[in-house]
Amino acid sequence: MIKFRTLSDSHPDLAHSPLLRAALLTLQYAQEQGAIGLTKTKAFKRVFVHWAVAHFDWPDSSAEEMSGTTRSSTNASSHRLRCCTTF
Repeated sequence: MIKFRTLSDSHPDLAHSPLLRAALLTLQYAQEQGAIGLTKTKAFKRVFVHWAVAHFDWPDSSAEEMSGTTRSSTNASSHRLRCCTTF
């Protein structure tokens, strides 16, 4: 069985965790905005997706690569956000 190490909240390795960074930014956004809006199909609304694309530091992807003006590119970004920020 894999042994997990417990890290303190101030451990320097946590600064390099994309999942933790995304979670903290998402919670900060929700606190500042009051909520994260969802569509009827439970996807994130575009306003949050566009904000997240600009603020999340995605590994191997730039904000320019992830942003677009077509619905399909927004849906792809929303899907990626849903996958990366689901707890």
